Formats: sequence, structure tokens, C-alpha cells
Amino acid sequence: GARLRDSMPANIQAHWLFDDPMRVVVARGHSLARRKAPDWDACAAFPWILPSPGHPIRITFENTLRRKGLAPPIRILDGLEIGLVLALLAHADAVNLMPARLAEQLQAEGRLRIIGGDGFADLGIYLATTAFVHADQERTPEVKMLMECLRRVVSAQVLA
Repeated sequence: GARLRDSMPANIQAHWLFDDPMRVVVARGHSLARRKAPDWDACAAFPWILPSPGHPIRITFENTLRRKGLAPPIRILDGLEIGLVLALLAHADAVNLMPARLAEQLQAEGRLRIIGGDGFADLGIYLATTAFVHADQERTPEVKMLMECLRRVVSAQVLA
């Protein structure tokens, strides 16, 4: 929200598309994936892959844990790039917070499992998916068409 607006150049316009809820994920073979509904303490006992300190998702995650009275993970590995995250999930017995749409796709492909238990299946953390457009280009037919296509795709996926 405000942090993004403050950091954007004046000639860039942000167009909100949708909010994607963040999900707790692990590798398919992870011990937490075999539990029906692992509790938070079991999840917090493993290393977590999260964005670096100061990143909006990390700040929201830490604030949410404090608000819910949940203990923070024992160890945090800083990482955001999807290739690194997937490698760490596969080889480091780690846990990750991932946007639901991506997590659902990767779970359908058999690459990871979405987990959750009482109090944290939905942490109430959302990733705002946003399109950024240079102000000089915002009213061009090409950008208008692109934005219309993005909105249609997003609304079709939300309704599906």
C-alpha cells in the first residue's frame, strides 16, 4: 500500500488487479505434508524461506504472528526468487509462504503441498498483484487493450 506508493516514481501508475492470499507450503515429501493439519508450533520448528527483512510480505508476516500470538520460526532463510525457493523447499526441509495461485499450480504439478492448521490455514496475508504502466503510455490503445485483457483474465479466474 503506502510503502509501494512512496517508492514509485511519479511517472509510473499502479493498477491493482487482485489480492492473492499467501499460503504455507512445503515440499511434497516433507514430514509436515504427511500430517492432516499440523499445528503452528510444528511448522515454526522448521526453517522458513521468506523475503528479506523490510520486504512488505515479511513485515506483514511478522506483524501477523505477533497479532495472533504465534511464535516466529526458529530460523529464517532469506529468499524470494522462485528457483531458489523451490530448491530450498526440495533440499532444506523448509517451509515457505507463497501466493495461493502459484502454490495451487505447483501443488497440482506435484511439486509441493499447501499445508495449514487451526489458526493459520489462512493467515490473512495477501499479495497485491499490480500492473505498472508508464504514465506517458497509459492512454495508448495498446496499453488500454493490455489492461482490459488482464482484467478479463483475472475476473475469469476469480469466477472459475
